[in-house]
Amino acid sequence: MNRNKAIQGVLLLTMSSFFLRGIGMIYRIVLSERIGMEGMGLYQLIMTVYGLFSMLACAGLTITVSRLCAERPRAARSAVRSACLYAGALGTALGAALLLAAEGIASRLLGDGRAAMALKWIAPSLPMMGISAALRGYFLSQGDVARPTVAQMTEQVVRVGLVLFLLFSLEITELSQACAAILFGATAAEAVSLSLCALFYARSREPAGESLPLREVLGGVLPIWLGALLQCGMQTAENLLIPVLLKLSGASASHALEQYGLLSGMVLPILLFPAAFPAAVGTLLLPEIARESARGRAERVRALTRKTLAAALYMAVGFCALFLAFGQELMELLYDNAAAGGLLTLLTPLLPLLYVESICDSMLKGLGRQGATLVIETVDSALRILGILLLLPRLGMMGYVVILYGSAVLCALTRLKLLLHFAG
Repeated sequence: MNRNKAIQGVLLLTMSSFFLRGIGMIYRIVLSERIGMEGMGLYQLIMTVYGLFSMLACAGLTITVSRLCAERPRAARSAVRSACLYAGALGTALGAALLLAAEGIASRLLGDGRAAMALKWIAPSLPMMGISAALRGYFLSQGDVARPTVAQMTEQVVRVGLVLFLLFSLEITELSQACAAILFGATAAEAVSLSLCALFYARSREPAGESLPLREVLGGVLPIWLGALLQCGMQTAENLLIPVLLKLSGASASHALEQYGLLSGMVLPILLFPAAFPAAVGTLLLPEIARESARGRAERVRALTRKTLAAALYMAVGFCALFLAFGQELMELLYDNAAAGGLLTLLTPLLPLLYVESICDSMLKGLGRQGATLVIETVDSALRILGILLLLPRLGMMGYVVILYGSAVLCALTRLKLLLHFAG
């Protein structure tokens, strides 16, 4: 990929990501006003299950298809076809399992039967998510960021528009109905996104070329999928434990759910808003690293590593300064909540670590080192659960802040060490 095209791609992905995150942020603000703090807490619990199943449906597909198409361009069509078949079968199985288990997950796992209706609306979206992820991998391997960007932006606009229309036009009096409307909008938006991706791929006219066995796709997907299964399983357990353990620290059930909604539904989305830049760079960098590594251009890989890490750190420090200077005022303006501003200020120094972790993870996967990242994710997930069990009953929300910092340091430094080793 030439330099001008790479810069244009990064700018397009970054701008679109800021746009998507901006819409998402406004969306959350409106949701918090419409369904309240308790509703946001219930919504976040449902989104925990949504995140788990969607990650399992998509994990590894974009990365693997992007890497395989970059390394073996003549087998691109075969790689996409195999990945789509895998995604469709896996997504259908996951959707059927969720439909059957929705009532039990809501009442026993989430501890709130009001979530069941919303969980059932997640199921139809799972095969669509996986196939869309595979098609995006093909576009990114070609350096084509415009088409998947258009699909994602359209999806977000449809999701937000439809959900807000339902919430404000229908007579919704219960939180279960509100959450079901939100997830119905998400599923409808996934259908629109898949339709666009399929249309764009049909027009690409990729020649048949070489055949790629399904096992090669599975060999790339499975380590990432297992890592995602572990990470999402641990994240789900973590998110379910937080409200319970906050109650043990002395908070009432309602207050614990409000604290959880404050952190997950308000503060973390704002904190992670600037992550658009490393996400964009990592997305474009992965197939480029795979191509250069396959051609044996070690010096090119080292140069990309140096420049990318430097750019990520400069950007992270800049956003840190902005949040430290204006974070309190920003959260009071958006949410009229002083506690949210204090928590944002407290978590802002995490940004450089999160940027380094994100860039290193993308580059390691571009080098085909998915197994190494799986080990890091395993250790980190186990330590986070242990920390939650030990610290939250004693320190409350401050204990979780300590856990976030410890996790960020561990993940960033270990990934950085591995990257420097494998990149030479």
